[in-house]
Amino acid sequence: MTTRKFILSLIAIFIVLALTGSTALACFTIIVGKDASSTKKVIVGHNEDDGSRAVYRHALVPAATWANGTKIPAETHPAARAPKSDDIPQVPSTFGYYWSEGRETRVGTNVGMSAADAFMNENGVFVATNNNGNAQVPKGGFEKQGIIFILRRAIAERATNSRHGVMIAAELLRDYGYGQSRAYTISDADEAWMLQVTQGNQYVARRVKDDEIVLMPNMFTIRNIDFSNAKEEAPEIMANDTFIWSKYLVQHAIDNGFYKPSDPDDKLYSDFDFAFCYQQKFDSNNAPSTWNTPRSTLRLSYGISIMSGKEWRTDNTDVIPNHPETGYPFSIKPAKVSGNSIYNGTASPELIKRVLRTHFEGSIDDPLEERIALLGANPHDTTIRRTCDQTTDESTVVEFGETPALTTLWVAFGRPCEQPYIPLHVMGINSLPEKLKQMENPAKEMAEHFIGKTELSAYIENDAWWTIRSMQNMLDLVYIDAIEGHTKWLLAKDAELKTANASAIAFAKSLSDKTQQRAFLTDWDNELFNSVLDSIIEVKNGLNPVEITVESNTIEKSKAANSNELIKFEFRMNKACKPNVATMWMGVGLTNTRTQGWIQPESVRNVKEDLWEAEFYVKELIGENSFATVGFIDFWLGGKDMMGKSFGGSVILDIK
Repeated sequence: MTTRKFILSLIAIFIVLALTGSTALACFTIIVGKDASSTKKVIVGHNEDDGSRAVYRHALVPAATWANGTKIPAETHPAARAPKSDDIPQVPSTFGYYWSEGRETRVGTNVGMSAADAFMNENGVFVATNNNGNAQVPKGGFEKQGIIFILRRAIAERATNSRHGVMIAAELLRDYGYGQSRAYTISDADEAWMLQVTQGNQYVARRVKDDEIVLMPNMFTIRNIDFSNAKEEAPEIMANDTFIWSKYLVQHAIDNGFYKPSDPDDKLYSDFDFAFCYQQKFDSNNAPSTWNTPRSTLRLSYGISIMSGKEWRTDNTDVIPNHPETGYPFSIKPAKVSGNSIYNGTASPELIKRVLRTHFEGSIDDPLEERIALLGANPHDTTIRRTCDQTTDESTVVEFGETPALTTLWVAFGRPCEQPYIPLHVMGINSLPEKLKQMENPAKEMAEHFIGKTELSAYIENDAWWTIRSMQNMLDLVYIDAIEGHTKWLLAKDAELKTANASAIAFAKSLSDKTQQRAFLTDWDNELFNSVLDSIIEVKNGLNPVEITVESNTIEKSKAANSNELIKFEFRMNKACKPNVATMWMGVGLTNTRTQGWIQPESVRNVKEDLWEAEFYVKELIGENSFATVGFIDFWLGGKDMMGKSFGGSVILDIK
């Protein structure tokens, strides 16, 4: 093996490890209470991070009635990441809801994820979650761990408001237990709750007060709990106006050595710190775990800084009374700066979008030196965990309206720094935009969420979702040369869509006939989506993707693993340009291309004028370590020319 290839091998290994960590520790959420909000309603922003060639589909699932004895199917291990899973009884009737389904490519197929999907139901209850890393392991191991995915589905199908959603979750956690450590955002227009769950049966939920802003990374953040005025609202479920918790939450921590009260006579346990007690500090190898690590705290620090209008210092030691060394508050208050239209004492959807898009640009935590050698010098593929990152698959800002029908879901169908937030009124329409509808029978697809469907990892030409993500793939390859102009386009598009949406909401609100209102919003969403899609296609074409062809695009995956065959590609470049061979990589779309194949330097040659050819090992493109499943798979070639300008393009291979 040449020295160059050995170095590239090491780089690929390090990147795979980095991406594995990113996938496990993902998502970022912002919750704004209604008095802290510019809209006077709750606002929620959420980046969903998963990675591994995750494919997203969207649907409206209708309300339904269920026969006695019906059960909700749960994870089928090992098709999903769950220690074990239970089916649970279905209720007699369920509400209709919007469903953003995440499916990932692994183990040679495409399967629904346990903890990625977001929901909003017809009552205006929104649900999304964050991974919270690892919890402290009890002496006898975790208690029951029976469900994961079912919890969010049950909230969507059954909740009449956010607090009701928390109670639904609490009863299921009591009866079945949970298989991960996770934070649930459960919100409606007037109130939001943050529910944080350890593996097993222990949990606490904290109401987001009306004047608060909560930023949720990937560690427990609920600290001191007010146990006063508690009542047992349901068997083993304790509650007051601000908190809902498992009855044995404190005793469980005491019994397992997670917590020792400083005052045995203090029956309100004023020094009990849920996050500090229950978060694992070191893993089984005595390495730092997820608690208070840069993977969470960088996003938290920069999010607080943007939302508060001033730099957040990690050495703030007066935040948490009992554990000042951790320094991060559960919530902050909106900033008020005299004469400032953005920091006027409230937080807006636009401010939330800014946080969800950040890479810590221009700071010490965004060293250009780390990414300057990457394809396009994009910030997503580095080892630093950014708010908008390589694994960010979808971003949503929920701008609650006066009714669920008038609520706007601003959805970026990919990384929000590259995609516009498109307005959808998912509970006020008869159907999703035609080009976004990807399920003929959503109820059937929900029942089959954990059934592997290899075909769903395949690229679909002229499909809106794949078209949007193709622009993103291309932009990443030329990021450093294109991002300044792209950002100007993106912000202008956001402003345009904000104005258009406000007009649409005002007109819909004026329609007293709800049937007419739904018809109007259905048509408006459809036409608006088509318009934005056309703009995204124009943006991709403006990035000047290189034309790539292959003599035969059909490859047998079963023969790839041990194959030493090379596959030859031809690509066209500007006549004045010459590719820099040392910078060229190729990989599967929606993934970090550098985890795939690298070019064979000696194979690159100028065929004629603007036509070049290059070869890659088949096993590196579609072998055992590739995300390429059977079907039509998009591969992306990226690099720089000898003048340092980035280029890229794609080709479709038919994997048999």
